[in-house]
Amino acid sequence: MSSFIAAGTAYATHGVNTIPFFIYYSMFGFQRIGDLIWAAGDARARGFLLGGTSGRTRWPAKGCSTRTATASFSRSRFPNCLSYDPAFAYEIAVIIEDGIKRMYVVRRASSTT
Repeated sequence: MSSFIAAGTAYATHGVNTIPFFIYYSMFGFQRIGDLIWAAGDARARGFLLGGTSGRTRWPAKGCSTRTATASFSRSRFPNCLSYDPAFAYEIAVIIEDGIKRMYVVRRASSTT
């Protein structure tokens, strides 16, 4: 996660646009690195955090807590993090394309009249 923050803030510190990805498989990933996600948000890091098992899981032996919307709730605690629940590969492609546009395409300043 520290490497993600370094790469995600390279646009401001070194003038280099990067597209970092932090990928984890556990739905509890956000709980383990929550403080570092807040640090990335405070530093205005740009990038993608991808979790492998969001929301529900196929492991019924783990108990009721893993079958609930724990992952969706834990993601909602970070106001600078947009949360998606894609089902198909093309949806991931659209999400990443839109994310790159949001992070790196220069927007016109809107007038406040």
